Amino acid sequence: EVIVNPLPVSEITPNDVTIYVGEEIELYTGEYTYYEWYNENENETILSDEQILTVTDSGRFYVFVKDEYGCTDTSEFAIVRALPLTQLFVPTVFTPNSDMHNEYFVIKGLHIVDFNIQIFERWGELIFESNSIYKSWDGFFEKRPVPEGSYFYQIEVLGKDKKSFTKAGMIQVIY
Repeated sequence: EVIVNPLPVSEITPNDVTIYVGEEIELYTGEYTYYEWYNENENETILSDEQILTVTDSGRFYVFVKDEYGCTDTSEFAIVRALPLTQLFVPTVFTPNSDMHNEYFVIKGLHIVDFNIQIFERWGELIFESNSIYKSWDGFFEKRPVPEGSYFYQIEVLGKDKKSFTKAGMIQVIY
């Protein structure tokens, strides 16, 4: 009597994933008795001999497995991309009162590719627009300081992660 057991088929899950820098993902390939995880760039160095490989950086990974009958298989590559997280920091108040403190509506960001801001007065008139995150609003419209109060802003951003988003809110001008 001959018993034919199925050969192992090592498939990594997930096999194509994007994470943000600082995050981690676990790669899994199934139930076997032996594992050898490798990175494409370090073919001779075993990254792990555990069932699950925890990845925190970009790379192409594969695994060699052996089942309980001594049969082996090597997986296709699993691709992990680590991208920087796009971040935007928007204040809620600024004081353009010439005291040399907090004079501008300054927006800071990380990993931004494209940027557009529009600021509107309470009746919807556009009073400031810029396509540069480095250009801050000084609280003026038509060469005059705007009245103290709340102003609506809308910001559109495209990050290095190729994702776009819109942030809207109110900025308070206080003298």
